[in-house]
Amino acid sequence: MHEHDFTAYTIRQYRRIFPKATIILSTWKGESGLSRFDDLCEVVLSDASRVPQGYGNLQMHSSHEGVRKAERIGAKYVLKTRSDQRFGNNFLLQSLLSFHSYFPLANTSNQVGRLITFSLDTFLYRVYGVSDMMTFGRIEDVRNFWSGDYLDPVNNRAQPYPEVQYCVNFLHRIGESIEWTTEHYLKVLRERFLVLDASALGLSWPKYQSLENRWSGDRGLAHLEQISFDKWLANKSHSLCVDPEMATET
Repeated sequence: MHEHDFTAYTIRQYRRIFPKATIILSTWKGESGLSRFDDLCEVVLSDASRVPQGYGNLQMHSSHEGVRKAERIGAKYVLKTRSDQRFGNNFLLQSLLSFHSYFPLANTSNQVGRLITFSLDTFLYRVYGVSDMMTFGRIEDVRNFWSGDYLDPVNNRAQPYPEVQYCVNFLHRIGESIEWTTEHYLKVLRERFLVLDASALGLSWPKYQSLENRWSGDRGLAHLEQISFDKWLANKSHSLCVDPEMATET
């Protein structure tokens, strides 16, 4: 994000508050001003012209290449974010590691630990609608989610939301049968994911005038209800009340 030098400032801030972390900027050949990042982070460049057309494939490719770089460096954990978002919580990485450790998986196959995401765009009544903006976890699991497999617009025509397709493809990849029901979606969230509040992470997203909670409150619609951390906890204890008539696959 070039406006106000947002991405560069974000990386400088991360470099200051997370001095031991490896920071990777996965972006595109031809972007201007990349020399500013030489002393701040690792830069991975991809050729956008080689990525199949279709909404969601550019994010899949750039995220996959960033995760692959982290794996080559030897990272055990990885946090995938967006270059137009910033987290202001100075305790972010320690918090994510603590949550990951405190909520281990229980007898869940083909996954090392939970994938942590946040409440923004993780919808309760959009089946498999896990937010694609942030993904944290063990490198093996994040690599499985951001596998590099492109979305097929023909086969996924009935499911236009990339975040739904990302989640469904991930579940297929680890051997989870897809049922397209609210019950199964909640089971997946309960057993394989962890949802934190975006506000608790200090999220800033100037693309939408910093309205990181734009679906909440009086402006929100019932079918756009997001899953907050307290709702995730209620779901984990099988005490979350849902309206089955509100469920939607799109």
